Amino acid sequence: MKFSVVGQREASEMQSTNLDSIEIFKKFIEHNSFKTLVYVSLFMFTWLVGGNIVVARHHRRLGKSWWAGLKPFAFPFKDFNSAEWLQLLLIATISLGFGILGICHDGC
Repeated sequence: MKFSVVGQREASEMQSTNLDSIEIFKKFIEHNSFKTLVYVSLFMFTWLVGGNIVVARHHRRLGKSWWAGLKPFAFPFKDFNSAEWLQLLLIATISLGFGILGICHDGC
């Protein structure tokens, strides 16, 4: 019986946390300008898509299947060559630039 009470508390806390994160997301959208939302979206898109493209090209270069990139804890960074590291650095610089513009586009 005691276990079910703890389970109900955990379920209500998880539900509360989930609602809190939705409220935070709504407030973020409501209280920021359109430019900020565009720059933050560009930051996320550049990092996610660019990083995935670099990893996919890395797996193609090594002759691995594209499924190899989906294995958890199978990080390909130990086999990166210098060109792939430079591409990753360029993507990080561009995406962080978009993030900085999203935070400071009106002046910091």
